Amino acid sequence: MGKERKAKVNGTSIRLRDIGVVCLVLLISACSSGSDSGSSEEVLSSTYPITGSIGDGPIVDANIEVRDANGDVIATGTSDGQANYTINIPSDAALPVTLHVTGGTDLVTNRAADFELVAMVNQTGTQTVNVSPLTSFAVKAAQCRGDQTVNGMNQSWDDISREMNIGLDPVQLGDPMTQLIDENNVETAVLANESLGELVRRTGAGFGGAIPLDLIVDVLACDLADGTLDGQVVGSTGQDEARIFAVAKSAEVAIRLEVLAGRLEVDGEDSTAAMNAAIGTIMPAAVGADVNNVPITQSAIDDAVAAIDELATVLPDTELTSVRDTLTALDPSTVAEVIDTHLDAATLTNLQGMPDRVAVLDESSIDVIAGGDSGSDGSDTGDSTGSGDNTGSGDNTGSGDGTGSGDGTGSGDGTGSGDGTGSGDGTGSGDGTGSGDDTGSGDGSGSGNEGGGGTNNPPTVQLSVSDATPTTNSSVVLSWSSAGADSCQASGSWSGSKSLSGQQSSGQISGPRTYTLTCTNSAGSDVAMVSVSPIGSLTINWQAPTENVDGSPVSGIANYRIHYGTQSGQYDDVAQVSGSSTSHTLNLPVGNYYVAMTAVDVEGDESGLSNQVTLTSQ
Repeated sequence: MGKERKAKVNGTSIRLRDIGVVCLVLLISACSSGSDSGSSEEVLSSTYPITGSIGDGPIVDANIEVRDANGDVIATGTSDGQANYTINIPSDAALPVTLHVTGGTDLVTNRAADFELVAMVNQTGTQTVNVSPLTSFAVKAAQCRGDQTVNGMNQSWDDISREMNIGLDPVQLGDPMTQLIDENNVETAVLANESLGELVRRTGAGFGGAIPLDLIVDVLACDLADGTLDGQVVGSTGQDEARIFAVAKSAEVAIRLEVLAGRLEVDGEDSTAAMNAAIGTIMPAAVGADVNNVPITQSAIDDAVAAIDELATVLPDTELTSVRDTLTALDPSTVAEVIDTHLDAATLTNLQGMPDRVAVLDESSIDVIAGGDSGSDGSDTGDSTGSGDNTGSGDNTGSGDGTGSGDGTGSGDGTGSGDGTGSGDGTGSGDGTGSGDDTGSGDGSGSGNEGGGGTNNPPTVQLSVSDATPTTNSSVVLSWSSAGADSCQASGSWSGSKSLSGQQSSGQISGPRTYTLTCTNSAGSDVAMVSVSPIGSLTINWQAPTENVDGSPVSGIANYRIHYGTQSGQYDDVAQVSGSSTSHTLNLPVGNYYVAMTAVDVEGDESGLSNQVTLTSQ
């Protein structure tokens, strides 16, 4: 046997056994020669590997949590320096298994993932599972439909290729989740995912950050679940779903035009160079890769025109009309150059500002964008006029902003509604009842600003956190709102009475936290809970082995594999790093981990496992 080489891992000695001459490489299996781990083949027989890439822009050092169908965490992992990962899934895990990605560093935005990314495993066996904004929408749409099968996912991809296809070339990338990302499709994968990520970010910005980006993804995905992105959501999220859809459509216009012009903006800057550089980092073989190589099709032009038409009915801006007229006269061979010229600074600023304007439109305008009916079936329209069952309208009557909907129902400024129920600031409708600030009446129900009207129904409460996986020793912001509550009480990792809605900083967090909020009225209570798992880091340092077991020189190290888990001798996750590296940092939830390593030479032979060390992510 050749010499063993020693290295220091956070002050702990770790040895890399020398490379074997002949070795069958089966992911985490060890060579029979030189290996002292008799459990590796047993691990293989009870697990199956999934591999893939993580991306909005490509995300390195991303945190991956794998959950079974019961929601239990069954494995964790981290993406490597090329935004790839490998995780072994227990063969008996209840399907479907979902992957949840947070944190890391997006190579385009240079910050952590802006919202949780999700992918799905709905059959066992070795497979590719990419995780991205595209896969997040596809999985959540399938979940909203209640069809998490392969056929259900195929339906999602059909819907996405029709409704959320900015920068997506389905010829090169037909299934963004299970198709291997390589030099032939990496350009469209990066452009399409970055475009979709930017759509979510700009939608959130339109609301001034008041709506979490994860919730925006949920709403739009459940909107897509019926096959059409139209503001009609399968199931309810408790949000103004039509308004979220309308703001997203207004953000889509500028994004589609920017992609047609070859200069998608991210964080207010042309991101083309950043996307191309990211591709160079994760895939050096893609020489000369450029996201502007993704072909522009006639359907891409038609989709941009359709998006403009949806807005033009309520925002008859000259910029919209001018761009639309220009687009209809172009074909794919000329559109990039012409639209690039057309999008001068003033026009682009106006187009990019439309989400802010749409977010505050009245309800009737939102209904027009979302394809809903306005001024009918109990809607309030016009001064001193009435329409609909038991509904009156006129000056100071009906619902806020002059709009309303539902038989005998009024609503205003985002307050409650119900048959014969009135709501809104100083306004009311239905059966002669009404409500104003902090009051509620009418058939036993009603609502007012910040008030808990009526006693027939328990309250509802929503609680969210700005970052469920923050870096250790940082803080997060808790946001909550309630409807129909008289009081709210905190418990768990916070305590005391809370206002009926508000925000609060957690203070510095160094370990897992769970926050619970219970809101009550005379009819009952509702409970909301969020968990926070801080992400720490641990750094591994080592020296490269130089000899094979027969004493011959190692021909070169292709890569190292770092195997780790939360139980001794059970390495559920693996991170692969370059053979030129002698150090690597893993960003993992705070806690203790058991770590061992293998080395793979340029001929594909893998060493046995090193000794195991215990390290702490902190």
